[in-house]
Amino acid sequence: MNARPPTKAVDLKLAPISLASICFSFGGNLNWLDLEASIGFPKQWAKTLSLATSFIALIYLCVAVVSYAVYGDLTKSPIMLSLAPTKQWLCRIGFCSLLMLVLVFCALFVSDISKVVPILGAVAASMVGFITPVACHVRLYKGNRVFLVWEYIWCGFITGIGTSQAFFDL
Repeated sequence: MNARPPTKAVDLKLAPISLASICFSFGGNLNWLDLEASIGFPKQWAKTLSLATSFIALIYLCVAVVSYAVYGDLTKSPIMLSLAPTKQWLCRIGFCSLLMLVLVFCALFVSDISKVVPILGAVAASMVGFITPVACHVRLYKGNRVFLVWEYIWCGFITGIGTSQAFFDL
């Protein structure tokens, strides 16, 4: 039988970091005025905002309950530190840093961003719909079974369709 990890009901030492995390998660309020102006039924804004905020709170509550049930007081903040080994965490930090550098580069050197956004949208849509599922399938099952030649061809075909779809969307 597994021993339950030590857990305190309330730890006031962690209150500042908890408050900072909660404020960050609900920090979308800077965009609320633009969102309200763009929706078709502005009178339903209060209902929409309440529903969205409740949904975010529910997601955070579920993550908190599960993480404290599993790790107890050993839960690290942010929760990804408890879930991901150091190597994966460093890779994630590196990827996010690279992404930020690309965004800064675009902000500094691209004079008309409206020409770049459709390209990014088309590439992202094809990545989500075609390329990422194939890559995940191959990554998940490559070590457990032998892929036949026709399976690689099929995966290549789907990836090719997804890649060409990005260019047709432009």
